Amino acid sequence: MMWWNGGSGWVGWLLMGAGMAAFLVLVVRWLTALLPGVGEIQAERLRTLEPQDALRILNERLARGELEVQEYQTCRRRIRGADDEQAPQTL
Repeated sequence: MMWWNGGSGWVGWLLMGAGMAAFLVLVVRWLTALLPGVGEIQAERLRTLEPQDALRILNERLARGELEVQEYQTCRRRIRGADDEQAPQTL
């Protein structure tokens, strides 16, 4: 019905596709501008992680077998700081 005079052909389809892609880009940019800092929430939460929480996570990873004892001890020293290096290496 709407194809009289040959219609718009492949050029019309190409323009419609480009228009739709441009519209989607504008919607995504609008949403990211509307909701600033959404991606930064997770990073901020990780930055404010307490040493006790980090040690708890480290202990859980060791219990699940994700870490070897050597790697566990190295990470534990880094979390606790330089004052822990003189402490005995116990699990």
